[in-house]
Amino acid sequence: MKTSEQGPATGTARIFDGYQMIPAAAGGDATEGTYTPTLVDGGVSLMGYRESPMDAVTSATDAIVENSIRHGVGVMLDDGSSFEALYRARRTGVGSTIIGGGPILTDLHPRTEAERQVSTANDLRRSVRSLQAEESHWLNLRTNDSDFLGQAITAAREAGLKVSLRTSKISALDAAHRQADMLIGAYHLNGMPSAGGARGILEQWAATDPATIDRSCRQIAASGMIVTSGLLTIRRSALPKEALGSPFLEELLPVLPHVRYLIEMRRAGGYMAGRRQLAKHTGFQEPTASQKQLALQGWEMLTAATRTFVQYDGRLLPASHGPGLGVVPGHGIKEELTLLAHIYGDTVLALRQGTGLARTYLGVPQWSKDKRTGDSDSLYTSMEITHPDVVLDLCRKPKTG
Repeated sequence: MKTSEQGPATGTARIFDGYQMIPAAAGGDATEGTYTPTLVDGGVSLMGYRESPMDAVTSATDAIVENSIRHGVGVMLDDGSSFEALYRARRTGVGSTIIGGGPILTDLHPRTEAERQVSTANDLRRSVRSLQAEESHWLNLRTNDSDFLGQAITAAREAGLKVSLRTSKISALDAAHRQADMLIGAYHLNGMPSAGGARGILEQWAATDPATIDRSCRQIAASGMIVTSGLLTIRRSALPKEALGSPFLEELLPVLPHVRYLIEMRRAGGYMAGRRQLAKHTGFQEPTASQKQLALQGWEMLTAATRTFVQYDGRLLPASHGPGLGVVPGHGIKEELTLLAHIYGDTVLALRQGTGLARTYLGVPQWSKDKRTGDSDSLYTSMEITHPDVVLDLCRKPKTG
């Protein structure tokens, strides 16, 4: 694994091309500061929900795309939405790249409007043809049946599609053996079928033998299968009180209206009432002291395994898997990359994963070093590229004043 970087380029501008620092002259004229490509979010839904039929049907999709672009995301992998949401997102997100998309195919009972139940081989063929016709490029799949996974992969290959898998029963090694292209969630790196719920997942990690985890990370990395991160979503779902510290919570209101209970918890005298309403309407509950301690033990093992997987040259794709509890579209991937930077102790590696490597994994054209910096495909910061929180400071236009 290469984690080293070249020093800042000479001249007034410092330019990071998605892999390394390049001479400022190669990137065109620029004012002083560091320039990078826009970020890639390797997993985001384009849908939210409405509480009232009077609410605009497009408000959630518009908010997701507009906030993602404003926070510096230039490429989004839609990991499961309706075709209608995909159409709207492409219209709203002109200048950005939105790939994947379309409903999640499942042989299980659908959980959201973003899922399409597939019961027969004919259902599968028709659904794959529709994805192909819509130029989705990815087949988003949720299944716990290895045989169905194999059938879906065969159908996808024939149509020129790649397969992204969600599962709670199929192990990562089985998914890799059947040649799934992508597995949703780094919590699969322990090599076991995942436990239910975010807290259950972390408790399972706390009870897993480190040698088993290391062996699993090595084998999954050797398979070449992409694994998305989604670490922040797991932590905030397991420890919902931490979502109170998330900035830009108000931006989630058009997407996930129940966020108002989190906002209420922030207000003086509103914590207990907001917490009760959050638990009632979403099921998110704060753990007991002993549950929290166990979850944090599992978290330490999960983050250590993420680092180990990357050290074995595993293909980790940073993904926010938002919108979610305190995971704001656009800003969520910034927080995810910052978290990865702290896990690795290497900011450049995390930024490389969220720009150049992510584009490679998803088949998106690389950012051109010949572009003039400061345009819609570039981000800017006054910080050095090695600063651990540099991603949080990236913005689309140079700061003035």
